[in-house]
This record gives sequence, structure tokens and C-alpha cells, in this order.
Amino acid sequence: MGLSTDQENNLLVTGDTAGSIKVWDISQYALNGVDMESAEDLPALLHSWRGHERAIVSIEVLLYESQLFVLSASVDCRACLWTAQGGFVGCFGQEQQWDLSNPDTYQTNRYNGAITSRTKIDR
Repeated sequence: MGLSTDQENNLLVTGDTAGSIKVWDISQYALNGVDMESAEDLPALLHSWRGHERAIVSIEVLLYESQLFVLSASVDCRACLWTAQGGFVGCFGQEQQWDLSNPDTYQTNRYNGAITSRTKIDR
């Protein structure tokens, strides 16, 4: 399991033991210590997708040219890069290279081994 936030602490990214990645909006969460939300109240879930077949052991939010990416590593022996919205950029070690400045090189619709399901939550 892993946790990471963006530099402004507006987004929390979590990776769990089932291989799922979730992006949460924490920009307004638990700001006032006196009026702390109850344990049942969760921050708004923005995006969720299944990124790995097994447990995620590390997750990191990265900023490149003002765009956020999520780097995940799993016990399925893969380290993969995603957009913050769940778009699959690629896995390290794959034959086809990607260019972070060019979304046309992302593997979202080309590689079916990493993405098993993806859900966008509208709020």
C-alpha cells in the first residue's frame, strides 16, 4: 500500500493491496482541527482505476511541465506511469517508448495488460 500527495497537498493518491489506484481531492479536507470530519467522511474521490494485478508497494505523484503523473510499483514486478486521471502512459522496460510531452505516445489504448478497469467519478 502506498500514499502520496501533490506539492500543494490538494490531491492524495493511494495504491492498495488489490492493485487499485485512487485520486482524492483533499484540498478542503480536515482543514479545521476543531470540526474534524468523522472517520466515515472521506475526501472526494476524483478518479479510480485498477493499475496492477497485485498489491501496490509504492506510489508517487510527479509533476512534469505542469502536468501531474502517478508512478506506481507493484509486487507484480512492474513499475508504471499514469496520468493523474488514470490514463496509462506505460510501464518501465516496455519496448515502445513514450514521450511525456506527447500524449499520442501514451499506451492507454495499446496495452491491455496493465489496465483491467478504470472508473471516473464525477463530482
